Amino acid sequence: MIAEIEEAIIARIEEKVVLAEGQISVSTFLDSGSLEKITSATYRQTVSGDVSMIFRGISTAGQRRKAVYPILEGIEAALLDQKLGLDIKPLRLKSFRNVTPDEYREQGLLVYNLEVETAYHLRRLDEEEVDDLLRVGLNYYLQDPVDDAVADASDLVGEPLPEPEL
Repeated sequence: MIAEIEEAIIARIEEKVVLAEGQISVSTFLDSGSLEKITSATYRQTVSGDVSMIFRGISTAGQRRKAVYPILEGIEAALLDQKLGLDIKPLRLKSFRNVTPDEYREQGLLVYNLEVETAYHLRRLDEEEVDDLLRVGLNYYLQDPVDDAVADASDLVGEPLPEPEL
C-alpha cells in the first residue's frame, strides 16, 4: 500500500499541475510510519513522508515568489484532503520547507519538501498472503538507454537460494 500511495500522489500531481519539462521534478518518499492496534486482527498504519520538488533556474527571491510559490500552492491544493482513489484516510498536509543544500543552490536549484500524512488499516493475513508479500521480484535494466522495456536480469527475493553444486 505504501508504494501505491506514493505512485498515486505523483499521478495526482502530474494530472493536475503542469510541470515545465526539465525545470521541475517531483518525487515522493513515505519514509516513516506508526502502528496502532484497532481490533485483534486490525491495525491502523499511519505513514508520513515528503513530496520533494526540485526547481531549476531559480536564482533570485523574485523568481522564487513568481515561480516556486504558486507551483507549491498548486501542488498543495491538488493533494489537500485527497484519498487518491485508495482506501486511505484523506491526505493531511503537515508542513513545507526549503531544504536546498548549498551545492544545489550554487547550481541554481531550489529544493522544497511538502510533508504529507495518511493512514490505512492493516489486517491479519493468512500465511500464503504473507509469503506473497515477502517475495519481491527485482528486474534489472542494464541497457543504456533502456529501449526495449525488457529486463536484462531478474532476482526473486524471498525464495530459497539454490543448493550449491559440489
